[in-house]
Amino acid sequence: MASAAATEPTQTDQLVILGGGLAGLSLAIQLKQRQPQLAITVIEREKHPVTEAAHKVGESLVELSSHYFSEVLGLKQHLEEKQLPKLGLRFFFRPDPDQPADERLQKTIEFGAKKFPSCASYQLDRGIFENHLAEVCQDLGVIFIDNKKVIDIQLNKKEQDHQVFFQDLETLEKQQINCRWVVDACSRKSPIKRQQGLDIESPHKVSSAWFRIAQKLDVNTLNHSKEWLEDHQGDNSRWFSTNHFMGEGYWLWFIPLASGSTSIGIVAENDRHPLASFNTLDKALQWLEKHEPLAASLINKHIDALQDFRVLKNFSHDCEQVFNKNRWFLTGEAGAFLDPFYSPGSDFIAISNTFICHLIDTDINDSLSFATNCLMLDMFYLNLFKNTSVIYQDLYPVFNHPAIMPIKILWDFSVYWSFTAFLYIQGQFDNTESLFKQRRHFEDIGVMNEQIQQLFKLWAEQEPAIANPLYIDPFNIDFLKNLNQGLKKDFADDDAFKQQFLNNIQGLKSLYQMICKTAYQRHPELEQQIAPCAILSEQIEPIAEVESMADLLGQLLPA
Repeated sequence: MASAAATEPTQTDQLVILGGGLAGLSLAIQLKQRQPQLAITVIEREKHPVTEAAHKVGESLVELSSHYFSEVLGLKQHLEEKQLPKLGLRFFFRPDPDQPADERLQKTIEFGAKKFPSCASYQLDRGIFENHLAEVCQDLGVIFIDNKKVIDIQLNKKEQDHQVFFQDLETLEKQQINCRWVVDACSRKSPIKRQQGLDIESPHKVSSAWFRIAQKLDVNTLNHSKEWLEDHQGDNSRWFSTNHFMGEGYWLWFIPLASGSTSIGIVAENDRHPLASFNTLDKALQWLEKHEPLAASLINKHIDALQDFRVLKNFSHDCEQVFNKNRWFLTGEAGAFLDPFYSPGSDFIAISNTFICHLIDTDINDSLSFATNCLMLDMFYLNLFKNTSVIYQDLYPVFNHPAIMPIKILWDFSVYWSFTAFLYIQGQFDNTESLFKQRRHFEDIGVMNEQIQQLFKLWAEQEPAIANPLYIDPFNIDFLKNLNQGLKKDFADDDAFKQQFLNNIQGLKSLYQMICKTAYQRHPELEQQIAPCAILSEQIEPIAEVESMADLLGQLLPA
């Protein structure tokens, strides 16, 4: 792709986006669709087109980000024709810690769908997708400058334009561009974050190694029994899922890519599995032979087709501020990043990009409200990040527990589908006034979530790591099935939406009570270790869909 000339703009409403990856390109499309008169320039370090099966993480989309790319950005046709549909997130647990390695998938606890859900999600080949995003940007009139390195940024206050200085990586020619707004989408290399001293060290100490193999690696082939293959052949093959092999302090992913490659990743807690034990290909293969020999056998058959190998230590990072009243913003990993488990990265891109669009709209149309909106949305975004982080912090020791972790997944899915994904897909994140009206519910769910995650940790320490082999299809659970189906429901009016949202909240409270009572009945001492929660004593009308989940817990937990 030829690089466009970087001439100094004549437009007064000028935006520069630093970084032309997933976050930066999608923001440019979203803004150009909303404000077509804007002159937008994207400066990207990599030369385009990038290679397929690019080495970036973020290949697994869940419902919120799938809606963002397909509906908000209008890329549904590309996703359906050039990417892979996803048969949800799928998890495998050992029901007995002494189980022989060769029975990993013969006697197992499997959590995953048998049929594609009503609310679609996708697997992304990042190379194919980012090349397409760059083409869409240019078709919309965005200036896309590749093979350029940002070398300096002068951020100014009040009404002065910012200055961005960059250099051609081939000719070494230096250029400057002025802009009213600047967005840092440079991933964790974020120049604005470094310049402004915004980095906050995360207490979540987890690292990862990942690689691509230019072959189809199908976990469905690891077991040939009739029971294993039933309901999972052809279009319903497990191959379509983001597959997770859950272990003690770690998890392993298998993600199929539309280019024909397979993405494999090891994600592990530093204390139990130091990165030094799997930070090279040879070490990673040895690590897999030790911890996941069945998966290693599949990988080793095709290791000659290796495409790349990458590592990242302590990938979780926090940020003091992402939206500033002086008209600069951070999006995607340039701001904060949690963990790839549950694939939240693209969700946070969707949310931050939507907030940035709203703030630029406000600066153009209602500038007196801009500073206040910056403060409110910055606070909201970082609080959402903090509330989501409790799903991961200190919870990796629970990941291999065959009874407690499936219960945690049931809870985490319920929160996501009834709350975060529901509100975003229903358009509430693009309405500041409506969003802040839900503040009390955010606080209630934040309290419940923090306490129940603590319960999962303590419960796993008390509950023997043994469970009954079981297949858990989330869409055979009426509560979860209805939540998923309700994500894109068309409501007749605001009152109907509000009623459904209140029903979702009541369902979560009922589920919270049921899980807590189950844990306390099995281990009464736990009740003294968890801070009292007023929601636990609320009188909630029995919800049959939730109460029926108690039977599932009974099947899972040994007598």
